[in-house]
Amino acid sequence: MASFQLFFSPASISAFVSQINPHIEDFNILQARLLGRADDLEGSFDSAATHFTDIIAWDIKGRGNDNYQLWVDAAVALEYAADVTSQWSEYVQHFWDTRNEIWDEWDEAVSSAISRVPAEYAEATITSSYPEREGFFSSIGGSDANKCRDLYDELSTKLEGFNERARNNLEKYEERAEEIREMLEQGATDVNVQKLIDAGHSSWGYQNLDPNKYLELEADFDLSAEGGDEAAEEMAPYWSGEKPLDDRYYELMLVLSTIGTNARNAQHDGNELDEETIDFLEAFYTRLELEGGPRTGVLSVPEWMEGDHLSKEEREQALGILGDGILTLSDPQLGGGYENLPESIRVAAEGPFLVTDPNAPIYDMGIYQTDAQALGKLLQHTSEDIQGGYTFSTNLTMSAGSYNYFWGSEGDNGWLTSEELAPLVDVGTRNKDANYYILTGEHPQGAPNVDLDYHDSFREQTVQGLFTYEWHDQGEIAAQLIDWIPENSRSEDPGERNKAGEAASKFIEMITTERMHEALKNTGVDTTEGENEYKNASFTAFNTELAESLVDIFDSYIYSFAGGEIAERTDTAKTLTGVGEYDSSYNGFNIGPQERAAYFEYLMGNDETASSVISSASTYQHWEMEAYLESGSPNSTSRGAAGLYALIDVALEAEAENRRLDLQETEDRKEKVYGFVLDKAKDYSEKIPVVGESVGYGLGLSRDWMIEQVTEQDISTSPRQPTSEDEEARIREHRLIFLEHITNSENININQPPAQEHIDELEKFNVLSIKENGSVVINMDLDNWSVGSAPGENMDTVDDILLDALGGTLITPTGGETTTAKDMASDFSTPYDNRYELMKKRARGEEETDDE
Repeated sequence: MASFQLFFSPASISAFVSQINPHIEDFNILQARLLGRADDLEGSFDSAATHFTDIIAWDIKGRGNDNYQLWVDAAVALEYAADVTSQWSEYVQHFWDTRNEIWDEWDEAVSSAISRVPAEYAEATITSSYPEREGFFSSIGGSDANKCRDLYDELSTKLEGFNERARNNLEKYEERAEEIREMLEQGATDVNVQKLIDAGHSSWGYQNLDPNKYLELEADFDLSAEGGDEAAEEMAPYWSGEKPLDDRYYELMLVLSTIGTNARNAQHDGNELDEETIDFLEAFYTRLELEGGPRTGVLSVPEWMEGDHLSKEEREQALGILGDGILTLSDPQLGGGYENLPESIRVAAEGPFLVTDPNAPIYDMGIYQTDAQALGKLLQHTSEDIQGGYTFSTNLTMSAGSYNYFWGSEGDNGWLTSEELAPLVDVGTRNKDANYYILTGEHPQGAPNVDLDYHDSFREQTVQGLFTYEWHDQGEIAAQLIDWIPENSRSEDPGERNKAGEAASKFIEMITTERMHEALKNTGVDTTEGENEYKNASFTAFNTELAESLVDIFDSYIYSFAGGEIAERTDTAKTLTGVGEYDSSYNGFNIGPQERAAYFEYLMGNDETASSVISSASTYQHWEMEAYLESGSPNSTSRGAAGLYALIDVALEAEAENRRLDLQETEDRKEKVYGFVLDKAKDYSEKIPVVGESVGYGLGLSRDWMIEQVTEQDISTSPRQPTSEDEEARIREHRLIFLEHITNSENININQPPAQEHIDELEKFNVLSIKENGSVVINMDLDNWSVGSAPGENMDTVDDILLDALGGTLITPTGGETTTAKDMASDFSTPYDNRYELMKKRARGEEETDDE
């Protein structure tokens, strides 16, 4: 093989990450011992605001101030040593990564040159003099010798470039090594700490360890309107590249960062910032507004930062601090307000869609899109722990949703992309009060008294736009509009629980109207599920994270879907419509059957959520049967699961029609999603207490009862639904389902469980099986029973055994008389079947003439 007499040998260093990183761990261990902690310190105090005395395990509250500060200084020193060492490790790794990258490129260049050496010189070594370049006439058409000379010259030129890059890499490393030396000598100064925070080696650690120094830094700064104006004037040249970064820049950044930290703490504690801080921020952004120009104002700042005068990390850190300041200034509860924001920010937040004044100037769509991109960059890197004010957050979410509603073409012809819109939605939906308003049209209790009164159609177009847009993250950020509801539905705070319930009822009402249902299930988006193409899909087919949030809401208010009235209790028995008001007495609301069916159709939009809902129905049935054993009342405890299974069947049929599936494809999908439930039973275990709590509320059972059942039983559930059209076979299925439940239940009201001999006999016929843990699993598929080949052979025997098993089981409901499981199963099955049939008819819009 040919070779070239050219050699690349980039300089090396004696430092290695493998030798450095153990020392970081040493510092962390020392700090853990100092603070008396054995747990993960980073998770303990560097990821969120924490008071120092809460960080440590030792009781030092009684120490004198001097001793206390020595303790703090020691903790800071160890934190600083670990962080600087981590920075040093990062610099060393960067040197070696760059060196290896350059060397790999050199090897590729050599290989490329060798592959082009003519065959005549395939085994030769090409040097600076061999082969010699031939004369002009010999080179016509390109002689082999001259090709070798050209390859050598090409490679030699590249070698010079590689050597230059290697020298630059070494010089950069040496500069950074000197920086580390100086940082170690200087200690944890404000500037050095900010450098470490900027580089991502610390977050809350220093503020938590020594709040007197790092949280009160702004006390030494001119926090006033004049100070804010001067700070903005100073910062602008750094961000635009007119002035290189220096120590003064880091000092100013630390002040701005500390203001953001204080704002997060104040928001968390429900406090206002002092007036001087708000004045400082308002003047700061007013000055930036002037610096940015007459229209774009502060929105110009992200463009200033483009270029190589700031690294990616420096740019993101600066934008994050600027965004935190905007959110702080927008919040009335911190002392700011929407009117305090610069005009360019307010105009971009509202967009052209929320303008109600007919005399307002036209906001050109092209200009808006540029403004929205800039605003998104300002908000993209904000801290997740801070939110914007009520009005600002509402406008951000509604303008983004409205944009999708009118112009939802991802990135076409300059349209905003999903990634560009996401920061606006992310920041807007952090404010739960704003989310509540968008979903309900009402101002929540405690929200600022502001002039915010959008027409219902504005709010509906927001939700439709957010839901039907094909998000790059499958709707995860858009789901923030609603995913606070299930969390708050279980809050210990009645106010939070009521707010969630009110939002849930209005949200379900909004998305199940005939117009909205049509828009959300026929989005115009084509997608695939597995190998199957799905045209004009439901929003839940492609925004699967949004679909999961709908499931979570369903689980939290499952009694509202399962129980309640579905028809008027009059002679006409007309179907109820709409969604009722939230009732805190049972943490739920009544939903009309057609609205239930519409919501369920969304839930059947993809296989994952469909199987999750089926799991919820089986869990609900488990709790209903437990409640039946507790109360002995079949009418109230048999109808819920029947209604849920009816809604699942109706929704699967409707979704199949939407997908244009034939009968066999419809049956195949139903079998598929039911199969998923069995495969993912463990994944759905978190539903057990959530669904149980909703059932307990709805049926008037105490929460203590539900908790007792969860803690004392090893609960597992599987879909159990009578499917036969034959009345006799259906009764048998009901009995089997009841037998399985009482055999596995540990309910104290079961005085005498089914006899083991009957269980063993049924096992021989393969009617059921016994798992290793002793639990019983019935086989709902009669075709798999070992009852003989002749029709009806041994079926009478099976039925007799089943009746003997249930008849010999004694149950005493609380406050009731002892009865048999046979009688209870019979009493349970009739209202179950009635509810199932009635729910299917009402959900499909088929009116009844009799009262349910």
